[in-house]
Amino acid sequence: MKTLFMSCCMLLATGLVSAQDKSIRDFCNNFQGSAEETSIHVGSAMMKLGKLLVKFADKDDEDVKMTARVMKHVKNLRIYHYENLDSIALQRNDLFALKRTLMNKDRFDMLMEMRENNSQIQLLNRGKSDELGDLVMLVQGDREITVISLHTTLKMDDVNNLVKQFASK
Repeated sequence: MKTLFMSCCMLLATGLVSAQDKSIRDFCNNFQGSAEETSIHVGSAMMKLGKLLVKFADKDDEDVKMTARVMKHVKNLRIYHYENLDSIALQRNDLFALKRTLMNKDRFDMLMEMRENNSQIQLLNRGKSDELGDLVMLVQGDREITVISLHTTLKMDDVNNLVKQFASK
């Protein structure tokens, strides 16, 4: 019975892997062995634990309240960081190819793009008109790349409230 239960859970988890994760995984495979890699995955179980811990924090603090509201809508977080890359040209081409794949194949929309000196940040979104949904942040600096993938159910109102919270400080 235990084996059947575990098999069903594994089948369900495998079926839930999205195209976004495959595109990012393919991108990450390009850098194996050519850079120092750090990856962090915070799954739904750890997010639930984090939400529980936030509930025990100071309930009168506005930052704690806002964190609890935002964490309620975050389902999954993955961070991939590569530094000391062999070739800057390689990283720019690969990052451009990932962005193109996410936009063309996985139907992401560009939310924002910022550039300063040699650094570049791109924020892509795939969600309904009033929901952020899946977010991917691509950060490129000198000889380093960071890819952040976030599965959310955040509404635009939640984001607006978050921006107002930070703007008031």
